[in-house]
Amino acid sequence: MKAMTTALICVAAAAIQAQSPFPVRMVHLDVARQMETVDFICDYIDFAADSGFNSLKLYFEGRLRLPTTQALPDEECYSADDIARICAKAKSRGVEIVPAIEALGHNEHFFRDGKRLELSEERDGAGRWKSAPSTFCATLPAAKEFLARYMTEVAALFPDSRMVAVGLDETWHMGFCSLCAERRKTEGFGGIFAKHVQFVRDTLAKAGKRMYLSDDFYEFFPEQLENCPKDAILSHWIYDKYVSRWGHRGHFAQRIRRDLLRDYKALGLEALPAASLWYDYDNVRNLTEYAEAAGCAGMVMTQWEMTDRGHGHFAPVVAGVGAYWNDPDSYVAADFDRAGLLRVFPKLTAAEADAIVPALHLRYFIPQSSVTATLNLSPRTDLVPVYDAAIAAFGRSVYAPGGEVAARAMSPEALADDFVCQLRMARAREKLRLIGPALSSPRRTPPRVRQARRDLAEVKSELEAVAARRRVQQDVWRKGCFPRRFDKPAEDGLKVVAELFALGETAADDEWWCEAALSMPEYHMHPYWSIFLKVNGKWEQIASEGYWKAGMRDWANFERIFPFRLKGVPTEARVAYHGRGPSMMTYVSFESRDRRLGPKALTKTEGLVRNPENMLVDNWKSTSFGWPDTMETFHNPALQDVVSAAEFELMELSVAWRFPNF
Repeated sequence: MKAMTTALICVAAAAIQAQSPFPVRMVHLDVARQMETVDFICDYIDFAADSGFNSLKLYFEGRLRLPTTQALPDEECYSADDIARICAKAKSRGVEIVPAIEALGHNEHFFRDGKRLELSEERDGAGRWKSAPSTFCATLPAAKEFLARYMTEVAALFPDSRMVAVGLDETWHMGFCSLCAERRKTEGFGGIFAKHVQFVRDTLAKAGKRMYLSDDFYEFFPEQLENCPKDAILSHWIYDKYVSRWGHRGHFAQRIRRDLLRDYKALGLEALPAASLWYDYDNVRNLTEYAEAAGCAGMVMTQWEMTDRGHGHFAPVVAGVGAYWNDPDSYVAADFDRAGLLRVFPKLTAAEADAIVPALHLRYFIPQSSVTATLNLSPRTDLVPVYDAAIAAFGRSVYAPGGEVAARAMSPEALADDFVCQLRMARAREKLRLIGPALSSPRRTPPRVRQARRDLAEVKSELEAVAARRRVQQDVWRKGCFPRRFDKPAEDGLKVVAELFALGETAADDEWWCEAALSMPEYHMHPYWSIFLKVNGKWEQIASEGYWKAGMRDWANFERIFPFRLKGVPTEARVAYHGRGPSMMTYVSFESRDRRLGPKALTKTEGLVRNPENMLVDNWKSTSFGWPDTMETFHNPALQDVVSAAEFELMELSVAWRFPNF
């Protein structure tokens, strides 16, 4: 462990390292999906240093201006002068910049304009599934030459950085082009991956840098860990809410529990566990305890995909975690959230902080862009009072958003302004989820619709105000940054509002709802569902490859509702599935204004369907569709294309009951 500690520790942080079990304390900022201004990044460096972090991982993907390998137009990239300014600021604060790019997958930036498609794995249309080109070929000499130049140019741009993060996570499309497919016959996916890791390591070593890569894909070929270069640093990212001190269940491949941090140590490999501030403090605390027990030298706090939001909600989390990692024993469940809040907003009163702290623990599901998406977000109307209390507390505080937007995005006033906007959008989302069924159900009633429309008008006014505020904030905080979509969540919510207002007070004869009850054992599976109904002897498709997944915290039982139009009364239903790994359906029903239909008798199955009779009863006994082993599906991709289907005769179900709000 000494090698990594020596390589990564900043001298300026020595005073606090003695009391911290984690000499390396890194925070990760995603500027690939959302550019931030150079001023913002410099302010963020101050914030990170003041919070106790000594490393900042800047995730760029293709957002760097480079001599020969630039991915995006100049205005969408950081120039050499920009990077020099950022690095100088970091050095002055004792913070090491870790540049993060992608050396295989997640490279959409490079193929966006179509000019480098000949270097992509998907150049001849092959891939694990249909998607936009995103992966460099691991075999094509021209692609490897380009990647070598790319990594070398990035390394030169950061002379004081001692390592380069290269991703290599979620490289789903690796091994599918004609050249790689031929190699796969003898080397397998694992062999291709291991040789590419060695190529990346050797390239960076020539440039004087260490390789920092994600470890998730080794779950599919754990035998290749022995071939991982011993001077590599593994990013062990775990975003589960609960992480055992004896390892976690991984992301893929049947979620087998493995004590990877101790396994890495036994193999002579170094790892930095990475937590996520997208979820909650439990993830941070549990992973920290596991990492400390396993003797890790550092921790990483990640934040991804900030396009549709600012940092108001996350800054207190980052500040609290930085203090926690400096001295974990001094913080318990009740107070490191509050400590972070008061670091960012020191002038809050005790009562104001009491009202805001509960809101820190929530992941804000901001408005979706369709009625169907809104219906299928789990309702949490109990959170509306939490949002109300936090919004009111900020409104009473010295940080109450005023008429003008604060100039610096990391100032307490700006962070409060952003936080309140996120709270307002989250509250609107909960209200839309409550109002949506009353306005879109096939069995809606005029009195309830009229009341719901009055409630909807209030949500519309709120979202219009937030969208307007977001546009001003964007012009001030993200001037010249790409993409420009700060107001998108509020505008998406307004699309839902318009769609709901367009519906009549009573349902038309052809309005239906489908409700499917499902179960999914692995969140990182790729499930595709299709549903057909037979009307007048002819099959009509009502759902085409619905990508129905549970939330990351709801990996077991969940439901999907979607409205559809159908003329006539169906007599049979067909449920079809394909994808990586198995998925389960327990029941499916269809309702219109005056009837509800469900499975009566099984008439046919095809493909890999187990226990289809379970769908005849509306309980949680499930029918499994698709190949049961996700590890086998990964290594034999043809299995994910097998269509598994069940057909049922339909019968009338009771429609005497009504939802309370309808």
